[in-house]
Amino acid sequence: MLVTNAKSLMPTSLATFLAVHLAAQCGALPIDDTAVLTTTACIRCHPVQAQEWFQSPHRTAFTEATFQSAIAIEPAAFCRGCHAPQADPTVAEITPPARLGVGCISCHVREDRVVSWKPSGPDSPHTIERRPRASSSEVCQKCHEFVFPDSALRDEPLFMQLTVTEHAQSKFAAEPCVACHMEAKPDTAHRSHEFLASRSPAMVRRGVRVETERPDATTIVMTLRAGKVGHAFPTGDLFRRVEVGVQTIIEGEGETGPSRTQYLARHFGTQMQSSGVVLRGELHDNRVPATGEPRVIRWSVPEAAGHSVRWWVDYQRVAHHTSRDPRSAFVDGTIRIAQGTLPAH
Repeated sequence: MLVTNAKSLMPTSLATFLAVHLAAQCGALPIDDTAVLTTTACIRCHPVQAQEWFQSPHRTAFTEATFQSAIAIEPAAFCRGCHAPQADPTVAEITPPARLGVGCISCHVREDRVVSWKPSGPDSPHTIERRPRASSSEVCQKCHEFVFPDSALRDEPLFMQLTVTEHAQSKFAAEPCVACHMEAKPDTAHRSHEFLASRSPAMVRRGVRVETERPDATTIVMTLRAGKVGHAFPTGDLFRRVEVGVQTIIEGEGETGPSRTQYLARHFGTQMQSSGVVLRGELHDNRVPATGEPRVIRWSVPEAAGHSVRWWVDYQRVAHHTSRDPRSAFVDGTIRIAQGTLPAH
């Protein structure tokens, strides 16, 4: 099922955003959180990076309609901790610090020090502590590799995301996450703060290579291999998957055969622990491996004999699951990665 995103709950322009938070700094709004005031200062002195961040999924990590719908179903403080690091995770309301999402100080302030992979310049209004690891994958790991919060009830902890571990197994292991997700801006000598990811069609399409063949009249074979991606495809997030499908075209009759689809993802269901407690568990993982090994899907399509067959590969962002049947999931957005038609055989 497809649902349409509602409007973001953030101001619609960086100028409006800055005006609101400058008003807070002047005492016009009842905001007592230093995170908001500190971010306002960052924006004033780093307008280029701020404009990029304002358009990024980091900025809307908490206020985006999809996340708000999901957390309404599972209202966990655990989730708020990553989606709004500067806010109180026990508070469900969208407070001013929560509206920051993942902001400047989420990554650039450690132990009350401003950190970066570059040292302070001669004109810096504040000291910058140079930390080479500030641009390493370790910085991303806190929010992109973690276990389910119910580990105490499990026989073994289960990772909710393991992106950094997958990255270490990929052909891009020597490059940090920022090499892809914060591309260098040669004209301004900084890395982009747009944090391109699952909402960038170009980036998604670069992540996988697709080949299809028809060895006989009723068999379709699709092979997917990791492209320019430093982790399994799609990422191990519970709400990301790839739909692959085929459908027979009945030429001359204006009809089509049934759609045959499969979903590449981490598949979850219920599992009983030795204590007798039933928890969500991973049943199997059929994503495209980060290691470069192919993922091969084979369909037997009896009705295809003598007819052409269309095929497609779609990247999907799932808003939430309603059952174990993947077809019943609410899909928030789709990117068509590849498509084509195999001639009659």
